[in-house]
Amino acid sequence: MPAVEDLRIRRDLIETAEVLHSELASRLQRELALFRLTATTKVRPPRDATEDN
Repeated sequence: MPAVEDLRIRRDLIETAEVLHSELASRLQRELALFRLTATTKVRPPRDATEDN
């Protein structure tokens, strides 16, 4: 039946989209965590006002 096959294809596409969405969300969370870590560790402290230029 074509209608049943269409439903299977739609279900498979939805499942694939859900998996891809989950993987992308995980990757973005890891990248954001890494960005935050590097942003906080690489920032130079403010220069001392008494320091010569």
